[in-house]
Amino acid sequence: MIKIRYTSLLCTLVLFMGIHVNAQTIVSTNPANKNVVLEEFTGIYCTYCPDGHKIAQQIKDANPSRVVLVNIHTGGYAAPSGSDPDFRTNYGSAIAGQANLAGYPAGTVNRHQFSMTQNGGTAMSRGDWGTAANQEFAVSSPVNVAATATWDVGANQISIYVEAYYTANSSASANSLNVAILESNVPGPQTGGTTYNPTNFDSEGNYLHQHMLRDFVTGQWGVSVSPTTTGSFYSNTFTYPIPANYNGIVPELSEITVAVYMAEGQQEVLTGVEVPLTATNIPTQNNSALIDVEDLGSYCGTSASPTITIRNMGSSTLTSLDINYDINGGGSGLYQWTGSLNFYEKEDVTLPLIAYTPMGTNTINVSTSNPNGVVDNDLSNDLGSSSFADAPEATSTTVYFEL
Repeated sequence: MIKIRYTSLLCTLVLFMGIHVNAQTIVSTNPANKNVVLEEFTGIYCTYCPDGHKIAQQIKDANPSRVVLVNIHTGGYAAPSGSDPDFRTNYGSAIAGQANLAGYPAGTVNRHQFSMTQNGGTAMSRGDWGTAANQEFAVSSPVNVAATATWDVGANQISIYVEAYYTANSSASANSLNVAILESNVPGPQTGGTTYNPTNFDSEGNYLHQHMLRDFVTGQWGVSVSPTTTGSFYSNTFTYPIPANYNGIVPELSEITVAVYMAEGQQEVLTGVEVPLTATNIPTQNNSALIDVEDLGSYCGTSASPTITIRNMGSSTLTSLDINYDINGGGSGLYQWTGSLNFYEKEDVTLPLIAYTPMGTNTINVSTSNPNGVVDNDLSNDLGSSSFADAPEATSTTVYFEL
């Protein structure tokens, strides 16, 4: 099974092509109630934001097909210090500004103004999100939305196909269609994470940021849709080039999803959906990639057991691979890995102990070859290395006591 997600840099060119034909293929024409788009304003230095993350996830878990979570890193709590990552976008400030939020964490539910929203806007405290979501679930939507997202691996782009069908009249003569790129399980720092969301960490102690807004394919406030009267049908295909990174952070493509939601202008989201990417046009058949050689840190010894990460970049299931490795160019080891990885799946592999001569700064060299017993179709991603330092030697002190 392979459903993948991919992304795009904020400054990348977005091309979209409208197709307006009266032939729906994926959207329902039956009246339905609203789905919920919960936009949460957050930041890596916000102490209570992890509690908001947890509450939002609980709402989605209880209604998995009816809730779209969009975590927007914006404001002072999101401004990185030192080497911390920058998870902000060009869009967050404007969305937060129109919501009139009074503090963090805050969020909007369908950008609707409820009795409990802050400062006369649409933002509300995390304790009110569940109540607001339940109210929206009970409201009829004038429009249904459906989408598919295809990652063309060879062309390095995403094709997003959207359909909308109006089962009733919208109160606005023109609506705004928003297409967002989201990424989950993004490792990074988070103040308050261990206290308010302690289970949301990876094995290396990194907080895992979920549903992070990476980009809007359709710009700040979406693209115009009209007419919006009963029986109107809309379809559009958006072609989105894939970037190398977001603010210098390389995305994990298997964690990307696409959110699509219809709004009346800049506010009042009518409904929304979230879809994964499906990979097509994979240009290689047998292609393993060495994507990481773990740094051992400060290490004491004359033998080590390196850990590497491999990924299948070929269309054929990866079932075997030769892994050659050494430390400091000394005696080499060969590990013959076996397993089962579909396209873009990855696995951490701990290699057997190998002896080496310590050199102060030591280098682990790794190469992979013969995926599925044949020549690798792409040799450019088969080499990797990392360095580690010898741990300082302990010194002994003799203490004399007079009795």
